[in-house]
Amino acid sequence: MAYLVKMERASLSVEQGTPNVPDDGKYYIVHRGCVVGKYKSLKQAEKLYKKILSELNLPPLPGTPPEEQEAIQSKQNAYESVDKMAFETFARSKQRTMKRGKTRTFG
Repeated sequence: MAYLVKMERASLSVEQGTPNVPDDGKYYIVHRGCVVGKYKSLKQAEKLYKKILSELNLPPLPGTPPEEQEAIQSKQNAYESVDKMAFETFARSKQRTMKRGKTRTFG
């Protein structure tokens, strides 16, 4: 089964099982015709895809109202803060306190 998400303006795509990439079950990030990453999970591939898109700083499409642009930016910031909070919560949950103030990590 093929998977393809493409951003034409950035010449960037996430592909699996398409003619451009090997059909080995992995997700490939293709930027300007070159493979820049391959991952077993779609989640990891999407992280790199979003990172590259944010680094490109593409100008907004003509005709996009400023309110919509602000809404998109605030939604992206919300996702980033939720990811950071989830990581911090996980890191804190792994730490246990022992007697005499020493810390110990389990797992």
